[in-house]
Amino acid sequence: MNPARFSLNRPVTTYMVALAVVLLGIVGFYKLKIDLLPDITFPVITVVTRYPGAGPEEVEEFVTKPIEEAAAIVEDLKSIRSISRDSLSVVTLEFEWGTDMDDAAFDTREKVDPVINWLPEDAHRPLISKMDPSTIMPVMELEVTGMEDMERLRKITDDIIKPELEKLEGVAAASIYGGLEREILVQLDRARLDAYGLSVGQIENVLRAENLNLPAGYTTEGTKEYTIRTIGQFQSVAEIADIAIGAHNGTAIRLRDVAQVKDTHKEIRSFARLNGQPCVALAIAKESVANTVEVSNAVHQGMKTLPEKLPAGVELQATFDQAEYIKQSLNNLYEAGIEGAILAVIIIFFFLAAVRNTLVVAVSIPMSLIATFVLMYFADMTLNIVTMGGLVLAIGRIVDDSIVVLENIHRHIEEGEPVIKAAISATSEVAMACTAATIATMAVFFPLLFVGGMVSEIFSSMALVVMFGLAASLVVALTLVPLLCSRLMAAPQSPTEAPSDCPRAFRAISRFVEKGLERFQQGFAWLTQWYLRAITWALGHRSITVAIAGGTFVISLMLMGLVGLEFFPATERNEVFVNVETPIGSSIEYTDQMTQKLEQIIQQTPEFQSVGAAGGELGAEAAMMMGMGGGGVNTATLYGKLTPRGQRERHTSEIQDDLRQKFAQVPGVTARFGEMGPGAMGGADIEVAISGDELPVLSRLGNEVMDEIADVPGLQDLDLNWRPGKPEYQVFIDRQKAGTLGITAHQVAATLQTLVRGTQQLTKYREAGEEYDIKVQAAEADRDWIETVKNATILSPYTGQVIPLTEIAHIKPAAGPTQINREERQRVVKVTASKSPDRALTDILKDVDARIKPLSHNWPQGYDYEFAGAEEDRREAFAGMGLALIMGI
Repeated sequence: MNPARFSLNRPVTTYMVALAVVLLGIVGFYKLKIDLLPDITFPVITVVTRYPGAGPEEVEEFVTKPIEEAAAIVEDLKSIRSISRDSLSVVTLEFEWGTDMDDAAFDTREKVDPVINWLPEDAHRPLISKMDPSTIMPVMELEVTGMEDMERLRKITDDIIKPELEKLEGVAAASIYGGLEREILVQLDRARLDAYGLSVGQIENVLRAENLNLPAGYTTEGTKEYTIRTIGQFQSVAEIADIAIGAHNGTAIRLRDVAQVKDTHKEIRSFARLNGQPCVALAIAKESVANTVEVSNAVHQGMKTLPEKLPAGVELQATFDQAEYIKQSLNNLYEAGIEGAILAVIIIFFFLAAVRNTLVVAVSIPMSLIATFVLMYFADMTLNIVTMGGLVLAIGRIVDDSIVVLENIHRHIEEGEPVIKAAISATSEVAMACTAATIATMAVFFPLLFVGGMVSEIFSSMALVVMFGLAASLVVALTLVPLLCSRLMAAPQSPTEAPSDCPRAFRAISRFVEKGLERFQQGFAWLTQWYLRAITWALGHRSITVAIAGGTFVISLMLMGLVGLEFFPATERNEVFVNVETPIGSSIEYTDQMTQKLEQIIQQTPEFQSVGAAGGELGAEAAMMMGMGGGGVNTATLYGKLTPRGQRERHTSEIQDDLRQKFAQVPGVTARFGEMGPGAMGGADIEVAISGDELPVLSRLGNEVMDEIADVPGLQDLDLNWRPGKPEYQVFIDRQKAGTLGITAHQVAATLQTLVRGTQQLTKYREAGEEYDIKVQAAEADRDWIETVKNATILSPYTGQVIPLTEIAHIKPAAGPTQINREERQRVVKVTASKSPDRALTDILKDVDARIKPLSHNWPQGYDYEFAGAEEDRREAFAGMGLALIMGI
């Protein structure tokens, strides 16, 4: 059946269907969710195992290796990586793209479970989970300011702001860092403890035993039953100081006799600032199924109602918001799409030289796009830079079928055929050709749905959008265009059709446009004549024409090698992230001091609106969310918010280059630019992975590579992920002497831990429905230097006397690895770097490889290198794109 005949015979039905599509498309467009990228399921599973008290080498040997061996036989496993550090093992399993991750998680759990019985007794049960970067990285960063009392500000944030934000739809968690947390500190006087013959363990046991509410059971009285419960929890801080911990000469020894009980805050091991002022920060993480923009909108809406619940002066502001970048990126694509559609209509007008004809063809652009929105909505797709890119790409092809149909109808009318008959017969003539051309174009994108891998995950949505748009444009061209032609082309038309009663200005514009069209048509006629002569010559010299075409093709292939390749192009963002690191062993005070110097440099840069800083031990969750790796006291992150691009002259990369030079002049600190948010999980631009067995050798080779490639053009922020061990003192126990006195290694370790670090999670002090840690720790004078630690004493269960630590142990300074990385069950160190925008990734890698290859010839046997990071992703993506290209051809 001829679609044009159906639309012309049933015009009302056709109009109503078109109107329905428009309404559905508008509703679908406003209901489409917005995000930066399509929803991508990363084929990664992590196995996290805690082994308290063990060093990196022990964790690697007794936890990481057994789990790696068990997981190596999991089906569809692509690669296996691991990190072993103090008390923690993280094994990362990467699978082939397209793997069912529920099945993969079940298979992993099935393979790892038998190994649990072989792990050390103190090791916790491995936690197996699917990795979702979108839920790890924060979608927003909020700063709470306006109060000098940082303990109270932290409590307000914890009690009011955090619960209110976590109620919002789509918010998974709001992690707090910065400020001060209340703590009850029992600060021991070691001299008095020794004088009374008391041990640290005794103090801890008494505190645990005294601070509890314990049910005793039930009793009956007549017809009623009563619960008996002993109330022993501490009611005040003074009560804690007053508890009896022993007796001396018939007199009770109170806790206050051997310690100071302070209502204070936890030891400062982290910091957070906004524009140089201390603050409390919240990192907002979204649920895995939530949409970034919707979560951001919900948080902003929630922030509007929070001030009325907060004390006067307390302010809450968003310093980082992923949604801003997403909206900015999509707005740029919206503008590009609209500009492209307008330019397409203008070009069509120049060629068709008639307003009515142009309007007929122009209708196909919005109609096809609106129909595409309907299909996108029912396919549960999102508006993102990939799908919007597909729409912009499709705009240039959408009008082709409509132009072909309109031109053929116009030709039939010029030949004297009635308009209705011309619309039907002309459309019928070209329907098959238009259908074939559209399907052929769709076939080019179709392979992207089936090539698999990262390419299919990212670009399948774009392929679907382009195919939706092309299919919609074909339907519009074969139905709506003939119907509109039958209505608008019934009478002869001039290019501008300005009626005689129009205003003079409009008639003047009409004459100007008409003259412009005449000159364009003259130029086009000349071009047509030139083209005819060129075709005539080509047909008369076929061998030369074929040789020229073949030579051009060969030269084009040769030029491909000169074009640089990279995974993703550099983007312009209104934000800057700086990862700060001070030497291993630096104190939190030193790290804070160095970070403030970098903050001042950023604040003096005119393009910045604000700068935030966070550093130190933020806790495992917050450290991971902030992209700070281990979150140690020698690390920090700076976040600077730039003015919008239109209000500044320099690009972000230029500002970074300027800051990089200024940061280099600050001694004692290393600053490297990074990312947070979308795209931050992909690793460094350049990664040289050096593999081998011995850590000292790997460290030496890594430093050699860094020195050799340091001056390669385009390399920035060069770094080696191997760090020398943090200096430490190791306590070696003389088991024979300790055993004679009945002192165990656990007793020694627990005593030292309490005196130096303080007892963790000993018991809680409860007040007004809140819980606060009670921490037992030696006075600062008794733990500040190693010589004072050596004077620690341990109570002998056999003699009842306190024994000096030096009598049963000796202390040696040492240093070990802070972290051991493994890939494919082999140790690795990585030299990482970012690339400058002015050089392509492959060009930099060629230079780097040319420098490293001669070095590697002299390396010990069993040591090798390979490129990872963005280059590994690029190779995989380009392989998929190449396959899709071949299939499309």
